[in-house]
Amino acid sequence: MFLCVVWCILVNASRRICNVGISTGFVKLSQLSASSVHSSCPFQESSLNSEGAWCAAQNEGDQWIQVDYLVARTITAILTQGRVDYVQWVASYRLSYGNTTSEMQYYQEFGNVKVFVGNSDVSTIVENDLSPPIHARFVRIHPMSYHKHKCMRIEMRDC
Repeated sequence: MFLCVVWCILVNASRRICNVGISTGFVKLSQLSASSVHSSCPFQESSLNSEGAWCAAQNEGDQWIQVDYLVARTITAILTQGRVDYVQWVASYRLSYGNTTSEMQYYQEFGNVKVFVGNSDVSTIVENDLSPPIHARFVRIHPMSYHKHKCMRIEMRDC
């Protein structure tokens, strides 16, 4: 029994948790904010594989959902899903980041603001790697095109 416990501790200590979002408990609900939130889509439903999603209160304008990591950290990928309880998803989005909310910058590729491919259904997880990764306290996802409504479930990775 003792050997099994020691082996399990060593194996688990060597694994690194890469997801740094709500689904792993790394991000608390108090660390999320948004430009607006639809009354039927609370933040606790914004993690991957949850029963709902975050939805903007309206589709007009620059809507966004933001994670405050409290300290700057490196983010290597963004994962998204659509809204499972309705047929709604974000088909493309932009990403902004910064160490203060007043100095956010859009993620760029080859000198242009990158538009990331999002979802095309409610359940498939789409992963977009960030190359180069970003290092920031605040990370915002700005939905651009969408199916029926700006709704999404999100996760971020740090490795």
